[in-house]
Amino acid sequence: MKYVKIMKELHKRVLKDKLLYIILFLALIGFLISYTSQKVALRWDEAVYLSNAENLISKLPYYFEEHRSPLLASILYFGSFMLNLENFAKIFMALSFSLSILLIYLVSKESFNKNIGLISAVLLTFNFYYINASKIIMVDIPTISLSLLAFYFLIIAIKRQKERLLYISGFCIGLSILMWYPSLGLLPIYFVYYLLKKIKIKQLLKVGLGLVLVLFPYFLLVYIKYGNPISAMIKQLFIVNKSPESYLNLDYYLVSSFIITGPAVLAGIVFYLIYILGEAIGNLKLRDLPLGVWFILFFIFMTFINHKEIRYITLATPPLFILAAKGYSNLKNSLNLNWFWYSFIVLFFILVSFLNIELFSGQVSQKENNVLLYEEQILMARSLNSIPVANYIAINMPNEYVIYSNNLYPVLAYYSKRKTIAFWPWDEGFYKSFPQNMPEDGWLVNYNDVDKHPTIAFLNEDSHFKKIKEFTNITLYEYHN
Repeated sequence: MKYVKIMKELHKRVLKDKLLYIILFLALIGFLISYTSQKVALRWDEAVYLSNAENLISKLPYYFEEHRSPLLASILYFGSFMLNLENFAKIFMALSFSLSILLIYLVSKESFNKNIGLISAVLLTFNFYYINASKIIMVDIPTISLSLLAFYFLIIAIKRQKERLLYISGFCIGLSILMWYPSLGLLPIYFVYYLLKKIKIKQLLKVGLGLVLVLFPYFLLVYIKYGNPISAMIKQLFIVNKSPESYLNLDYYLVSSFIITGPAVLAGIVFYLIYILGEAIGNLKLRDLPLGVWFILFFIFMTFINHKEIRYITLATPPLFILAAKGYSNLKNSLNLNWFWYSFIVLFFILVSFLNIELFSGQVSQKENNVLLYEEQILMARSLNSIPVANYIAINMPNEYVIYSNNLYPVLAYYSKRKTIAFWPWDEGFYKSFPQNMPEDGWLVNYNDVDKHPTIAFLNEDSHFKKIKEFTNITLYEYHN
């Protein structure tokens, strides 16, 4: 009953906030932008999560990656009982984005004030990267919404002295970890509050109990199935990647952070730093510190993770939106700007992102020496080309056969609903492992524009393979062990 009373009190406080109606309007805009987007083909990871959802309890899965964080696939699985799987996924992603807009406002408001909350929500709503990410069926946006929710309950528990909310905060951060394992990198934030003497050990234990309530059942299931409760987590966190950017690269995620947050947030951060340095470092309030620690610690954590992608640092960026909003607020107060000029400045920097929409919506990848490649169109074209191949396989491939591929195999699996195997290795080592690495008869899908082994010459000459059909940049072979 005490929990119900606390939540009702919070509900009343929130509803008294007249600015909240503007935020809800922004959240609605975010939902509509995300939900009304058209999807022509699935990305690699999208196909993985949808396949995991369809095969969650299947005894004969056509494709399943056990090292993936389980929460998104589980939500999609249960949601598929209400709606078509892809439609439900689309709604869920749009709702997650809307919730993130609402929560970044609430966190900013409770940390500072309503005006900073409004600006942080505006910056997030019209951020090209977040908009694009909300259209993709992956863990990034749901993880951010859960992390902000955990942070919100933590702030409220401290500010209102509602210690029971610490259990909920721990529960939410546990859900965030199950949504995406690297969320573990956010746990030190709670110890920062302890070091700042905002919470005591006893209160930390309440957070820990909420965390354990979520994670213990999952670890138990993994232990029963694999014999090691953290095997799936370790595999995802330390996935092997031998590409140059996989090693320690301190500026990789600095570039990525700028791509994700864009010019508007960068300008706000500059205004924030100018104010702090201009007025002396003592103006760095204790309430700013956890936000800075959130970014810095997660930045360091992801820097030491082997496999790197631009989107992996997304979870570090919410505090940058809040501190940027504070930077704009400091500028307004310092120059005594009215709301017209204040809004004009914020809008101007948001519009700067239009100078390179492809860059600031994340349609790039970083390679060696942080060279940016605009390869989104190439990757999506390859996925689109995979659909007719998968449809052909679904209709024509004998039931006892399997699909073999060394590229986009989750996409082939999802669209064909046929058992799919990724064969290894992808370099010259393939020939030493062959044919032991392909033990079952099946059809091999070769992407002709991808530089991997086996080569087209080998496939055309080796007696194990027989060409079946040519597609756009793809050749289909029958294979007998």
